[in-house]
Amino acid sequence: MKRVFSRKTFAVFAVILLASCVLSAQEQRIQQTEQRVGAQPERRRSVEPPAKKLSAEERENVMQMLESSEGQARGIEDPGSRAYALLQLARSYQAANRKKSLALLEDALTSARSMETGDSRPRSTAKRTLQEQILNTMVPITAERVDELLSEVDLDVRERVLIALLSYYEKNNELDRAIDMIYRIGQEQEIPYAAVNRVMARMKPEQSAEIQQLFTNALSSFRDHEHTGMSRIGPGDFGALVTSYYKQLPPVLVQQAIDVLLSNAKKQDEKGEDKSKISIASAKGAAQLNSQYEYRLFQLLPIIREFDERQAEKLLKDQQNLQTLLDRYPQGLGGVAPETSRPDSGERRREAGGGTSFMVSSGGPGPGGPGPGGPGRGGPGGPGAGRPMPSPVEMQRASKIVADADEHPQDALANASALSDPRQKTSALLGIARATLKKNSSVARAALGKALDAMAPLQPDDQIMQLRDVAGMYLQLNETEDAKKVIEKGIALAEKVYKTDVNADDPNTAMKAYWPSTNGWRSMIASAVRISPPWAQGLLKEIPDDDIRTIVQIGLANSLLGVSQGNITVMSQTKSGASMMMMQEDREER
Repeated sequence: MKRVFSRKTFAVFAVILLASCVLSAQEQRIQQTEQRVGAQPERRRSVEPPAKKLSAEERENVMQMLESSEGQARGIEDPGSRAYALLQLARSYQAANRKKSLALLEDALTSARSMETGDSRPRSTAKRTLQEQILNTMVPITAERVDELLSEVDLDVRERVLIALLSYYEKNNELDRAIDMIYRIGQEQEIPYAAVNRVMARMKPEQSAEIQQLFTNALSSFRDHEHTGMSRIGPGDFGALVTSYYKQLPPVLVQQAIDVLLSNAKKQDEKGEDKSKISIASAKGAAQLNSQYEYRLFQLLPIIREFDERQAEKLLKDQQNLQTLLDRYPQGLGGVAPETSRPDSGERRREAGGGTSFMVSSGGPGPGGPGPGGPGRGGPGGPGAGRPMPSPVEMQRASKIVADADEHPQDALANASALSDPRQKTSALLGIARATLKKNSSVARAALGKALDAMAPLQPDDQIMQLRDVAGMYLQLNETEDAKKVIEKGIALAEKVYKTDVNADDPNTAMKAYWPSTNGWRSMIASAVRISPPWAQGLLKEIPDDDIRTIVQIGLANSLLGVSQGNITVMSQTKSGASMMMMQEDREER
């Protein structure tokens, strides 16, 4: 594995981990330029309000809209944005015309593979993300074709597409095919440990020999590959595989795995290339680890103690920070983030506030200083400006506030207002609103109003991501006028961000489909269509960019059809650096 960080390189990882979507640190990683302006991949969850049932005439009008959009989509010059538009069109037809959907997906994949990335990290990431989303969308239509195409896409994509194929094989009782695919990937690159974890969770007790063989292959793969920087550390990594299955494996094999993990972590720390701080927080607790080795000890010491108490004490002797943490959390990482040590963690849906934040900073403090904006593209508050790493304690407080909101809503409101970080405060207030939406509408309304105030210091693109949720929840509360005001605010922010995206002196060179302004219009118009389709179409006509208008029009049609647009990706790349956010959509049942 090639070294991807220079000594001057700075990187920030921000991952919101949900029990329904446990992601590896490698999957979340995006490197930053040497100008030290952070590229921040971030996972968020957004709730899309249910679509209204269409009449036959309305559905026919939507299909005509899609037909006209197809020609416009194929005319988009940038292959990445063209691939994205064709992907969204394929989603539109997936239920009604699978043959057409598959043809669109094939064309989308061709466009994605033709993307020129050069040395642009965001465009390389965009290319991989598009290939992954296209193939994942194709799996329910024809898993066999996806299997054939895996050999033609980037190696990094194969691991993530494998997860989608695993679901298909599991539903069809074809676990052997999934295992064969894991071994096939292992011949070309490092084994996908999250996939191994998922397969092993479905193997029966009488398959102990197969479980041991699969784990042994995973151990060999980890030992035989070079790990640079923070690659292969985090939820879904080989360490998580050890904590999930150590009781089902021979102690000697577990000890070998622990030795390899600790040795690898110490080796990375001794290189001195990445001075890493790892922060983990959930409603259960919070911890900050100051090195990879410290992280691994926190993860593995509870297991080591079961095997050899004396060895555990020896390893802990000079680790004052860990001694304090383990006194508070005897189960180590499992005490702070229980889902990371569960074999079925990828299957558990997040309860309100049940998410775990896993954040890693390397090289120094986040750019932009202590404030929420900081210098960066577009000045304070502009897209790509610095997003400093929040305190683990603040992260834990926010998680706990949301977790308690159902039983103690008024206390949750008061406690959320006391949070100092505007992003954590906004997130907590939106979490309270979600938790009380159906049971205590007055608290939900109050939380939404406070969230609008709390997000004021945030960057415009950050605000847009949050406003989408606010509008959706107002609509669920039947507060149409409030939702309309929020949408209008979001549209104004999208127009403001667009001027930054097309700034002639420093334009956004990421693919247009992922621009913050594109996301802003798409999100707001998707919400507007719930209030009035004619109003939404009027807003659509005001978009000044033809390509963005086409992409948003397809999104509008999908919103009317009740079709999910899948994960939403937002990217910026300018002279000063890059930023990235990813949002996972949850669609409410109709």
